[in-house]
Amino acid sequence: MSREKSIQLYQAETLSTQQKKELLKIYNKYFPLSIWSKKYFDTFFSDTKRCPIGFFLKAGGTYIGLVLGRLNKHDNFFNINTLLIIPQYQKKGLGKKLLDKIIFEIKKNHSVEKISLHFREQNRLKEFYTNLGFKNHRVDGYYNNGDRKYYMDIKI
Repeated sequence: MSREKSIQLYQAETLSTQQKKELLKIYNKYFPLSIWSKKYFDTFFSDTKRCPIGFFLKAGGTYIGLVLGRLNKHDNFFNINTLLIIPQYQKKGLGKKLLDKIIFEIKKNHSVEKISLHFREQNRLKEFYTNLGFKNHRVDGYYNNGDRKYYMDIKI
């Protein structure tokens, strides 16, 4: 009988340089169409004017998920830039756990009207986000490779 690894939630602000490298490697592995450079990843966390927030999950010593978000540059809303749960941990409620945590922190620490997000057509996430209260599903442009960029938001 195998014992499931305990899953722990951590705040991204506590990440060491090495841990950031590991998370960036995982991000780029699972999002090969949206590769982030080390510089972009570091800038994401250091841009304090945009109030970045992030959380990650570990099972044992392995990173299994993350959520990152920050204030939009020009409008009064918060954008969730990334939600990732590695495939073997999907469909276990962990994506919802990360979204619930980041939404709670946004509501607690920021006076914004809404939270938005984008996702690729191929990821088929409309039902997942709709079940969490996100609305206004629409095509909001295209990614560099031509994939449709879907937009959804939730009022807070």
